[in-house]
Amino acid sequence: MIMEIAKKLTFVTKWLMSVDVLANKNFMVGW
Repeated sequence: MIMEIAKKLTFVTKWLMSVDVLANKNFMVGW
């Protein structure tokens, strides 16, 4: 159970980080 939650948290964190990086790239290009 805990491992499943940990896996989901890791996945969500990685996803958020990748989205953040893409947003930053678009932000830089926008300027």
